[in-house]
Amino acid sequence: MKAQSITFQTKNAKDLNILKAIGEALHLQFSISTTTETSYDADFVKKIEEGINDKNKGNFTSISSEDLKNLWK
Repeated sequence: MKAQSITFQTKNAKDLNILKAIGEALHLQFSISTTTETSYDADFVKKIEEGINDKNKGNFTSISSEDLKNLWK
């Protein structure tokens, strides 16, 4: 079988310790690296956070499922 890899990203030391314990219990080869970079585009994250804030402030429009169905007719 070819080698396969899985990437986990956590900022929580407890979760990291759990993942390490699982790897050791299963006798898996693994490495741990630390980075300050994120895999998400900063502009994208900012837009999502702004959307969440707008929703929390009530600045949104809701559409009923019936209106949504009629939108495409």
